[in-house]
Amino acid sequence: MSQVDRTKEQFTPEERRARLRAFADRMLACAEKLPDPEILPDIERAVRIGDRIERLYARADASEAAAAKARLEVYQHTEALQRAEADTVRRAEHTTLCKRREAMRDDEMLRNEPKLARILIEQRTGRPLEDYLAARQAEATGCDSLLPGLAGRQNGEKVADRPDEGQAAQGKMPLSLAGPRPSLSP
Repeated sequence: MSQVDRTKEQFTPEERRARLRAFADRMLACAEKLPDPEILPDIERAVRIGDRIERLYARADASEAAAAKARLEVYQHTEALQRAEADTVRRAEHTTLCKRREAMRDDEMLRNEPKLARILIEQRTGRPLEDYLAARQAEATGCDSLLPGLAGRQNGEKVADRPDEGQAAQGKMPLSLAGPRPSLSP
């Protein structure tokens, strides 16, 4: 096992950075204690020592900057995930609220203006009012088997269970005479 392997196993990255900076500090303190160079070989030696110390500090600074950047990225990623999760929850709550308001508005319109309600709901949903009401009832009870209007469909056309229901769907008979509508309550 080499010295490098033992160092990697023995110290965490933070400890290695701290030790590298401490070593550079000790080197700088020792270099400051050296006498001022007077001859050319001593000057060259002092410059090399200063260069090496500068490289040690640069390496320690770069390592610390990279670690800080990695910590920041992890923090930002975690924060972004939390915001996205909160946004998803808010969107779901908003969608549920909008559906509830739309259902309440439809109920009110069906009570006050049934003919207009039929036209508007069928235009908005693209399906007959009976199917829309049956789907709402099934959604309220949580059971898809309660869709009676969908069972009689063939090739996208509604097969009337009662003669007056087909006439009311075509607008030939007033809705109030077409018989009872499916109830929204379970």
